Amino acid sequence: MAYETGTATNHSDLLAKLKTFLTTNTALVAAGQQWQALRYTAGTELLLKGTGLSGTDEIFVNIADYVDTNDGIYNWIVQGAGGYVSANAVDNQPAQSPKVALSLWNNSMQYWFIANGRRFIVIAKVSSIYVAGYFGLMLPYGTPGQYPYPLFIGANIPNMSFNSAPSYSNRNYSWPNNLNSNYWCPSKLSASGSEENNMTQSLLYWVDGSWRHFGNFYTNGNDVSAFEFNSIQEDINNIAPVRPDWIRECIDGTYTLTPHQLVMDFPSISMAGELDGSFSVSGFGNGSENIITIGSDNYLVVQNVFRNSIKDFAAIKLA
Repeated sequence: MAYETGTATNHSDLLAKLKTFLTTNTALVAAGQQWQALRYTAGTELLLKGTGLSGTDEIFVNIADYVDTNDGIYNWIVQGAGGYVSANAVDNQPAQSPKVALSLWNNSMQYWFIANGRRFIVIAKVSSIYVAGYFGLMLPYGTPGQYPYPLFIGANIPNMSFNSAPSYSNRNYSWPNNLNSNYWCPSKLSASGSEENNMTQSLLYWVDGSWRHFGNFYTNGNDVSAFEFNSIQEDINNIAPVRPDWIRECIDGTYTLTPHQLVMDFPSISMAGELDGSFSVSGFGNGSENIITIGSDNYLVVQNVFRNSIKDFAAIKLA
């Protein structure tokens, strides 16, 4: 529905620009799909409410600026929520998700914002890497009555809350680790169920009121950026397609896009839905910031943080 690209002077300016874009963009306003800033403190926090495509939904996404100048950390901490209480702190809202982070920095960066009334996508070029986040509703494979609040929150740095593991509070954009991975290829620390429940950078609010974790690879496997079939466990939720390195461009030079689907193995085997305007694309002969045109639609090609092999790219619809 709406798209903007530009340059922010730093992480705080990016937050200010996101607020302006979501609340005042002419295309969003004309369609009645602008977001509401429930609370905003410059350089500190932005609590948002989306009203969907019809203006009747209530979609809550909360962002806090996290800064540690000693370690060069200038991250956004993002959480989904089920409501808003004005007296509560940003990280104490109803039905709040675990924290994930979009790792930024205190310097100039190019950005891309894509939004409609249901969700917004943020992409930032930080130094030479690309970080991306998807915040808002996905497209469920079910009716609103069956799945009334399909809220997805995904970024590039997970919250790892056990054994003093690295997390948003002590890692920045330059972290050259398997766990630093954009939302379409979320990570898991190991195959242990207890550890899976404590970390991921991609979360889905499930129909039972719980937050479900997604992961496409383990750091103890050989493949660090696509899910290995022989690693599938019964208690893992995944984002498909799982092996985009099996696909290259078409004979006529065009590219096939496949939607990022949410595959549930737990608590039951199902296809929950797909991300809105977010697709897998082959990186064969491709590269970040390329534009793929299909019909009247344009798609921005983005690599997975620092990775740029043929399996590491997404195509984001610029609308």
